[in-house]
Amino acid sequence: MRQSVGFLFMLLLSIQALSQNTELEKILAKPDDTLKVRELLNLGRKIRSNSYEDAGKVFQRALDLSKKIDYEWGKGASFLNLGGVMTYLGDIDNGISYVQRAYDIYTRLNNSKGVATCHSSLGGMYATKGKFDSAIIHLMSALQLMGDIKPGHEHKQLYHNIGTLYNSLKDYSNAITYHEKALAVSTSLQDTTYIVISLGSLQMAYRNMGNNEKSYDYALRALQLAKQKNDSKSLYNAYQSYAEMCIKLDKHDEAINAGKKALHYALSLKDVVYQILVSTTLAEAYEKLGQLEKAADILEHAKAIGEKAGLKSHLRNVYAGLANINNKLGNYKTALDEYEKFNATKDSLGNEKNKKTIAELEIKYQTAQKERILSLQHLQISQKEVQLQRSRQVTIYSIAATLVAMLGAALVYLHYRNKQRLHQQQLQAIQREKELQLLQAVIEGEEKERGRIAKDLHDEVAGMLAAAKMHFSSLSIQNAHLSEAKEYNQGIELLNEVTIQVRKTSHNLMPEVLIKYGLETALAKYCANISNDQVLVVRYNCCGEVKRYDSSFELALYRIVQELLNNVIKHSRAKEAYVQLSAFDDRLCIMIEDNGVGLKGNVKNEGMGLQSLETRVKAMNGRFEIQTASSTGLSAFLEFNIEGLEK
Repeated sequence: MRQSVGFLFMLLLSIQALSQNTELEKILAKPDDTLKVRELLNLGRKIRSNSYEDAGKVFQRALDLSKKIDYEWGKGASFLNLGGVMTYLGDIDNGISYVQRAYDIYTRLNNSKGVATCHSSLGGMYATKGKFDSAIIHLMSALQLMGDIKPGHEHKQLYHNIGTLYNSLKDYSNAITYHEKALAVSTSLQDTTYIVISLGSLQMAYRNMGNNEKSYDYALRALQLAKQKNDSKSLYNAYQSYAEMCIKLDKHDEAINAGKKALHYALSLKDVVYQILVSTTLAEAYEKLGQLEKAADILEHAKAIGEKAGLKSHLRNVYAGLANINNKLGNYKTALDEYEKFNATKDSLGNEKNKKTIAELEIKYQTAQKERILSLQHLQISQKEVQLQRSRQVTIYSIAATLVAMLGAALVYLHYRNKQRLHQQQLQAIQREKELQLLQAVIEGEEKERGRIAKDLHDEVAGMLAAAKMHFSSLSIQNAHLSEAKEYNQGIELLNEVTIQVRKTSHNLMPEVLIKYGLETALAKYCANISNDQVLVVRYNCCGEVKRYDSSFELALYRIVQELLNNVIKHSRAKEAYVQLSAFDDRLCIMIEDNGVGLKGNVKNEGMGLQSLETRVKAMNGRFEIQTASSTGLSAFLEFNIEGLEK
């Protein structure tokens, strides 16, 4: 199955590469002008989320063309983007050099937005190298310059870098504040890739604060969005974030699976920083499972690529991990060497000087923002005073009369429209109520009929089969030669099988486990019963405290899960399925995923009873979401308000 998924992923990358090459050829065929430079830059940013190397080649073409036509802005933008690509690929020193050249160009052009973006990028790069003094200065300089600029793509990166800096300072409150700002800007720009990154950063901050529930929620949201976006950068960040959360929850096997996926995408991007981060996470998971040699091998590889790239700040955790693992393995000399390297790379981020510097710069930024707001308010007041003076010269009585007439007409019109709208809403509410009542009646009727049939099968048919078996058994006692007859033994065997099938059908129609023990036990037993190593492996997991609820509510949920798993068995061609039942506060959630072929087109129009299920969930005041892709299978998510439903 993993080979199949890998083949599909490589096929998808090949198709994307072919599309990108075609788009590049179209751009290169155009005349050499500033518009062509901008189109090359846009293409480079577009493909950057799947391949930094390919993006770097496009940015280099934009730089060469900008030099050829002497386009200064194009040179600055090309240097800036090339610097970012080099940093991701591990060549941070050249990355800083390129961004510095972009900074010089933007300064000559008096382009404050470009200068601010360069400060933001340099701040992130210096932080990666462990030079936090320089990082603080650049990031706060960028924050001050961007105060008058409308929030855009530059702000999301800046807010993320500052949030990460505060997280390193263990100032998690400010870290959350800036990561939420990055999330808000990314959401307004509909930038799914950066939304996933921001959710992952918030997951880390809340996890560091000890709020595991909120952290887990952010990790799941990031993973769902990344699967929908389906680009390498989003998927890396989502799986890395999820793996970290799984370690915190002691789900080490699940953390390793997620970490391996994150490493796969980091390698496809050739992002050295990502490779070191996920290697640290994987090593921690293996260490928790007691596989110390495996953890040490992973960290040694991360150390090699990190030292080659000069990633000082990221090597701290690698050295610390190696020191700890070698100490447990009894390699005390190696452990001491690694600990000395760890001490040598201790950053100065936490010292009082830097804390004071960042606090002062933050105060300066906030003061400048307040002064800007006050100046704007004074300007607005002055403008209003001028407008008032001019308005006094107009005939007040004629304007007042016109306004009164217009107001009266507007009130009459609004009253009529509101009355019409209210009437329409009432009709729609009544219609919806009737439909829900009818659906509830149908469901109750079906369950009653199932119960009757189950009772008849269990009490009558099963009883008659047992009596028939008893008579046959008595015949074998009276006639010993019958027990040796092949036909007789086959008849007895068929009676046994029919009896088992009748009882199984009776239990499926009205599951006794659900009635006696509740939803959690019933779903666990049902998943175990249908799981088959040769056909479909069904895994079940429960999070939170699932209590006993109203019988009709439990039975309805049980039927919905049955229907969804039946669809997986019949249509998905999946090898694995995953069922998770979660209960938090007043919410009960069910998630069902498979690794099958997914659905094409609009999933609500597919002939799998999904539309009927959605209607049934709405009748229970629940929420039903379906996500599907050919490479990731089908994912169904249900959420219900369980307030007042507990027994």
